Amino acid sequence: MSSSSYAPCAACKYLRRKCTQGCVFAPYFPPDNPQKFINVHKVFGASNVGKILNELSPGGQRNEAVNSLAYEAECRIKDPIYGCVGLVSLLQHHLRQVHQEIDRARQELATYIGPAAAMQPHNFNFNQAAGQQLAVIQEPQLQMNAALAPAHDQQQQQMYVQQLQQQQQQQMYVQQLHQQQQMYVQQQQNDIVRFSDEGNQESGAFGHIPAAVVATGVEAEIALGGGGTLEEVVAEVEADAVQTYEYQVR
Repeated sequence: MSSSSYAPCAACKYLRRKCTQGCVFAPYFPPDNPQKFINVHKVFGASNVGKILNELSPGGQRNEAVNSLAYEAECRIKDPIYGCVGLVSLLQHHLRQVHQEIDRARQELATYIGPAAAMQPHNFNFNQAAGQQLAVIQEPQLQMNAALAPAHDQQQQQMYVQQLQQQQQQQMYVQQLHQQQQMYVQQQQNDIVRFSDEGNQESGAFGHIPAAVVATGVEAEIALGGGGTLEEVVAEVEADAVQTYEYQVR
């Protein structure tokens, strides 16, 4: 490629130096987005960024590193005091609220599925608990059918019909709990997406937030004693749907 047709990257253009084909900045700071490099250079310095990239293998590692640096620089410029810590603290606050709501949900569940089942570890599986509850409901029904087969007493038959109706209501209740769980999880995901979109509207650099940076908020909460692993936290958010439905039916 001739030098006349080779457009310098945003880094070399900003630093006013010749951009070669082997420039370490060129793949990650295109000329059409100069603000990305300006922010990174202002916070970290071009030489430090170059050292970081040279220490990483080309490809995915460098790309993730540049996106992380760009995101951190953007946060630091917007919030010179806290930077990324402000967003991480907000996520930690949301997680603490979720933990508190889950504890209250377990207390409510104890009245329906028993205290032992409600105090299971954080990887509580709502679908498994619902299946167990359905099995508990169906087992007495089968036993009752066998007991009433030879009986012709009208009063017992009426009681049997009433119990069947109650069991059907309980089954509908469990199904509604499961639907409420799915709706609540979807709402939580929409809130997270909306929160990220609000940041994206303020600056284009937020559109390149890597997955590792988003996970930092959750990992920081875990490191500070806020809960278990990421999978456990997701399972806890799903269990929180039970409490939401309990308040609505009341």
